[in-house]
Amino acid sequence: MLQHGLTGLLGFGEVGQRFAADLRAGGAGRELATFDLSLHQAAAGEAMRRHAAAQRVAPLPDAAGLADSCSLIFSAVTAD
Repeated sequence: MLQHGLTGLLGFGEVGQRFAADLRAGGAGRELATFDLSLHQAAAGEAMRRHAAAQRVAPLPDAAGLADSCSLIFSAVTAD
């Protein structure tokens, strides 16, 4: 179980991945977590999970878990 106080990324596509990389490059020591619908899809999800592991971002199974676990959430989802 993750503890409350994480920084979350709602959406882990191009923008979410860039945010995670920039946070890590900037020295962010905080724990990061993400939820993206595509994490559960075979092709796109595998690449996202690999990137999350490389950036030390915990992929969560749903948006409710992200909301429950994070004190700050960046929304990086498409407008549609």
